[in-house]
Amino acid sequence: MASNKQQIFNFSGQFFNYGEDELLSNFLKFYPLTNYKAITSAGGTTRRRHRAESPRLVILDNKNCYYKIFPKSVHPDIEKYDHVFINNAYFPNHLVTSIIKENLWIIKQTIPTGNILTEIFSKENKVDNKIIDSILSNLVWAKKEANRIFLNTPKHKYWNFSQQLDIGGNNLVYDIQNNNTTNIDIEPSNWLTRDQYLAYAFKRLTKHLWNWSQVPGCNFLSVLELPKILDKCIMFIDKEIL
Repeated sequence: MASNKQQIFNFSGQFFNYGEDELLSNFLKFYPLTNYKAITSAGGTTRRRHRAESPRLVILDNKNCYYKIFPKSVHPDIEKYDHVFINNAYFPNHLVTSIIKENLWIIKQTIPTGNILTEIFSKENKVDNKIIDSILSNLVWAKKEANRIFLNTPKHKYWNFSQQLDIGGNNLVYDIQNNNTTNIDIEPSNWLTRDQYLAYAFKRLTKHLWNWSQVPGCNFLSVLELPKILDKCIMFIDKEIL
């Protein structure tokens, strides 16, 4: 089967920028897939500038696996922390592997049970505030796994795995039957101070929960409920994570 590389576009219908095309070419040297789809997003001016400076690419193959590809230089501590964490953590909902090949950092994932949250909201659904409990539970999981895996950690700092609170609807797979959420958009992790973690959590939760509330299919985040849920999240993080 011939490669479909020439058919690859981003969501705006444009070709990838140079950095993304180079990532794809290097990736295919190690994983010579012949049937795949490559995805990136156009975003606004800031997003496009960020992509040019720090490109990343998602590849879906025909075996229910997908790969997120970064230049290895995306973060100086990839090998020390992310690579070690991902390859030693017990992921609850799917398989995740970190691979470093020359100048590439590759995250390989299987597809978790459930549906993309945006797709769920686009139809009649029964999503309620239990989904918030699942998201907070994922933070506890990351904390426990980091404590188990890392013997020496930066003092007075807390593991922020893969920007887990970047809970945009396209980033989350939700298994509503078992109330399991999986953030599939893995990004470089970091260590944050208490104040940094709280500021990050407040900023991300405020942004994404508000965005959820504006979707017609999101029926549990009323104007009155939104601040209550935000307060619940911040109080939980302060008590259970920090």
